[in-house]
Amino acid sequence: MQDWPAAHSMDTEWFAVDEHGHVARFDTGESGAVLTDHDPEVAFDVGEAVLRAALARAGETFDDTLYWMDVEPSELGIFAYEAPDYGVEPYECDEPPENPLLIDDLPPEVQPALVRLPIRFADEPELPVGAYIPVHFWVDVPFYEDVDGMARPIVGREAEFAALIGSDIDAVPIAEAFAAFEQRRRTEPHPEGQGCLVIAIGVGAIVVFSLLMRWLLWI
Repeated sequence: MQDWPAAHSMDTEWFAVDEHGHVARFDTGESGAVLTDHDPEVAFDVGEAVLRAALARAGETFDDTLYWMDVEPSELGIFAYEAPDYGVEPYECDEPPENPLLIDDLPPEVQPALVRLPIRFADEPELPVGAYIPVHFWVDVPFYEDVDGMARPIVGREAEFAALIGSDIDAVPIAEAFAAFEQRRRTEPHPEGQGCLVIAIGVGAIVVFSLLMRWLLWI
């Protein structure tokens, strides 16, 4: 597996609402797209509020020991999107709910915390969220993989994508994008490498100074 620079490396979640007011939960796994301003603690609080509202609508009682791994989101009206294990592929929703939860079902103070997406979840079993909002992946690349297998620039990182590809075209095969990214990674100085060089130079200077002092004392 390639040693890619990491932007995030922890499982987390975030929530969004579509044009119909339907609510979705996005499970990032280890490498899925995360909002650039994501706050895990806020996301957890929002997740609990959404779960409480969904259970209340279903006539069930919330239990402090419950969380999303203990329920079937689609049965509670939630579009549940999951990220692939590794990579920049689209989120996937395998079981859309029959009776979607609406944002109006949530407490008013929670509603602003959901991301607004200009789509309809029911029409998007595969969802490349980087096409609509600024996100980052575990692999810190300026592109996402679209449903057609092409790499396209993440919203807000179009100039970086063009510089990486060396062209103003808006899409290239995903393998080509990763090859360009790897080539750039190999040719650019690595911060850790620079640090090691500085340390090595410093240690070398100390050794030379020590030998010089010994020679001066000897003579």
